[in-house]
Amino acid sequence: MDLCITSKAHSLTLDKKPVPFSESVKWAAEAGFTQMDYGMNCKVLGQDDWRRLSEEHLKLASDSGISFHFAHLPYDYPRSNDSAAWDDFLRCTLRGIELCRDFGVAAAAIHPCTFMVPLYDHDSERKRVLAFMDPIVEKAQRENVKLALENMRGAGMHPAKPLVRYGTEVDDIIDLADTLGIGICWDTGHGNISGQKQYESILKIGSRLLEVHLNDNYAEDDIHLAPYQGLIDWSEVVRALIDVGYRDSLNFEVNANRLPEQAGASFIRVLHGCGVYLNSLMET
Repeated sequence: MDLCITSKAHSLTLDKKPVPFSESVKWAAEAGFTQMDYGMNCKVLGQDDWRRLSEEHLKLASDSGISFHFAHLPYDYPRSNDSAAWDDFLRCTLRGIELCRDFGVAAAAIHPCTFMVPLYDHDSERKRVLAFMDPIVEKAQRENVKLALENMRGAGMHPAKPLVRYGTEVDDIIDLADTLGIGICWDTGHGNISGQKQYESILKIGSRLLEVHLNDNYAEDDIHLAPYQGLIDWSEVVRALIDVGYRDSLNFEVNANRLPEQAGASFIRVLHGCGVYLNSLMET
């Protein structure tokens, strides 16, 4: 199986300055990755020259021997309820789907647009998410792009405040995906924070599984560690992927942005080593 890495793995310096996309590609290629999960955002897709900028990213990756195998649609939501801002967000998302079509990605992950709150009404949240997703699914179907609905993170094992979130339970994600007629992306880190059992959850998802976001944590915050650096039982993840017949790329959604530059490249190489090991378990 091929090994894929998010384009956001090395995207910010320690002091939060943006890293040139060329450097992100360089680190990934030098570590041995041949595929990227292209992370999209409204900062790029909201510009007049959004297509040119994205195509430049594609060329930089291609010149380094890396293809955009997966994509992640935007989730930098507006910070207000202003309808014009949300219209802009939708326009950016639809542009992202056009890029997925042009780049020929295998699947595009999308968040169901839910938030952590003290309390929510299940039926109301389900209705709201379906309304949010409808125009996106319609566009994806027209462009022949496969969407993968991603499970969300919860508040963690010891939250400072009691918070809940729709979209953290695997049954809710399956219900939404089936209603919309799309696939699922299983994020191991989100599942761990939300107390979802990896093996049982992936088994429930079954053939709906179009892609994975592999990362680890301590079931508190979404810190995107490499496998084996946190609390996840990776033997359970591997066993589940084998049992559901998942044969697409092992896709790592990790974060080297908390590391100094002198250590970041080494971390990406360690990550690739974890991928090689997990791959060997998948093929045993």
